[in-house]
Amino acid sequence: MILMTLLAAAGLVGQPAPTFTLPDDRGGEVKLLAYKGKQAVILAFFPKAFTSGCEKEMITFGKDKKKFDALGAQILGISYDDSKKQHEFAVHCAADFPFLSDDGKVAKLYGDEKAMVGFKYAGRRTVVIDKAGLVRFVYDGMPDNAKILADLKTLKK
Repeated sequence: MILMTLLAAAGLVGQPAPTFTLPDDRGGEVKLLAYKGKQAVILAFFPKAFTSGCEKEMITFGKDKKKFDALGAQILGISYDDSKKQHEFAVHCAADFPFLSDDGKVAKLYGDEKAMVGFKYAGRRTVVIDKAGLVRFVYDGMPDNAKILADLKTLKK
């Protein structure tokens, strides 16, 4: 399973990012294509709102948002939670970036769907998409924002 996940991640790097449109926590929709040619995008997949690990991850992204903004990157939090729960979670985490509700299709596109006893959820994967719309970096597990920010800086050169 881990090998398959690593192969899926390796297969994404250097490829055009799979496009999607998802409902957000603010009552609208986010289209990945809207960012192409304008700014980099950080897809921050997380398993479930209001769980300790996910809370820590999203609070950290929220605290580092200005650093990501300075490098021209938009953070998008994504899980299988509905838009209402996503909104409550975003407020709880004081994270001022869109939280998107995935029905499972986008996590599958990015090789990040997990399952446990009939329960499906997004794993913990962070995907960096450059301004041109190419997947440049994929990180599994709890994100290291310092590493992500350093890698983002290499895209600016």
